[in-house]
Amino acid sequence: MLDMDIAITIITAITSGIIGTFAAIGYQHWAEYRRMRIDCLRRIQAYGNNDEEFHAALNEVPITFNSSAKVLGKYKMFVRLRKSGHDANSALIDLIKEMMDDLGIKRNSLDDEIITNRFSRT
Repeated sequence: MLDMDIAITIITAITSGIIGTFAAIGYQHWAEYRRMRIDCLRRIQAYGNNDEEFHAALNEVPITFNSSAKVLGKYKMFVRLRKSGHDANSALIDLIKEMMDDLGIKRNSLDDEIITNRFSRT
């Protein structure tokens, strides 16, 4: 009976260790994926339309938000309008809002003016 108790204890310890390891790995993957998406959104919002960092962040959208059909749809609309020479500001606002929604970032107090307002040194 003592051998059976020891075996059960060892099996339980190993099983809980394995489960804990996989849970930690899964959480780490989720957290890193979320951090990348937040960083992409942050850089789009932080830099102006003529900044290289802004364009680099926009180029990341299809990769970092590849699991969100809504974000990708807004991104395609923004690119289409921008390439055709039309004013794409409203499409950019829609893209930023959709990215925030996808990330679960509340935007109750954010209007379009706050989203598009950027400060510069001049």
